[in-house]
Amino acid sequence: MQNETSTNQIEPRIWNTWSTVGLSIVIFIIFSTIQVITHLIVAVLNLSPLSSASIRDLLESLSTDGLAISISTIVAAPVGILMTFLFIKMRRGLSVSEYLGLKSFSKKTLPWLLLIPIGLTAIVELVSIFVAEPEDSGFMMEAYKNSVFPALFWISVVIFAPAFEEVLFRGFIFKGLMRSRIGSAGTVILTSLVWSLFHFQYNLSGIALVFIIGLILGVVRTKTGSLWGPLIIHSIWNLLQMLLLVLYLNVPQ
Repeated sequence: MQNETSTNQIEPRIWNTWSTVGLSIVIFIIFSTIQVITHLIVAVLNLSPLSSASIRDLLESLSTDGLAISISTIVAAPVGILMTFLFIKMRRGLSVSEYLGLKSFSKKTLPWLLLIPIGLTAIVELVSIFVAEPEDSGFMMEAYKNSVFPALFWISVVIFAPAFEEVLFRGFIFKGLMRSRIGSAGTVILTSLVWSLFHFQYNLSGIALVFIIGLILGVVRTKTGSLWGPLIIHSIWNLLQMLLLVLYLNVPQ
């Protein structure tokens, strides 16, 4: 009996569905609060005098302050990740890497992880040539122009943002929902939907594209059983979008 009790005590435990949802909201609130506070501090320090500017102009200036976006993301993302680690540690039995799926994958998988974002970028660019659609807000372009230190902007977009988002959505939330009634397919769809709404700064076509990318990341997460796959694809996708952005800004219009 003692052996059975001891075995039960060390059985891996995962946060249930509602606990996962609640804790994820807490993580997101903490992340957002730190991001907003840091953003405002950096933006105010970096803001040029706008005595005659309207509130709308001021808000637009804040939203496109690339330096503030860079620093706030670099500061808030590690805090969000550490909060996720903390909640995982509260459930004894699984290490952080086991809980999030931070395990190696087959070497044969790596070429696909590189080809997926490249192929997806090519498809999106081809579609944009033949399909007329309303222009996005262009905030990324303006933010990059106002980034002051472009290297920080690249680091925040290519490394810190994908790291936090994947740890939360395809890591923590994914693990908590997989054993629920919605199963793996429902988990892929639900995490993709919530993740796309997380990018509210885009227009409807942009949000739809993020949702599709989320589905791809979810499928890769399910098939490989590893968080590294979605993280690599996400980072490369963002890298390619940054390269296209810089190329667009440097090509005479």
